Amino acid sequence: MVSIDRCAEVGVEAARAAGQLLLDRFRTDFSVSHKGAVNLVTEVDLAAEEMIVSRILEAFPDHSILAEERHSTKSDG
Repeated sequence: MVSIDRCAEVGVEAARAAGQLLLDRFRTDFSVSHKGAVNLVTEVDLAAEEMIVSRILEAFPDHSILAEERHSTKSDG
């Protein structure tokens, strides 16, 4: 079983990395897409989500993830 401290550590590291990505892209050009009639998503949103998801799955490959923009996984366990 994974400890809650390890989960928090991975989550914080992933969030900080994604936060740095967002800061690096702040006030730069990026593409915007529509997820729905009035629901927008940027390429930066997608990249930040992918960064977080990949770091979580690297640390916990058996975990399932449901994310806001496009990513979801379901573990076999």
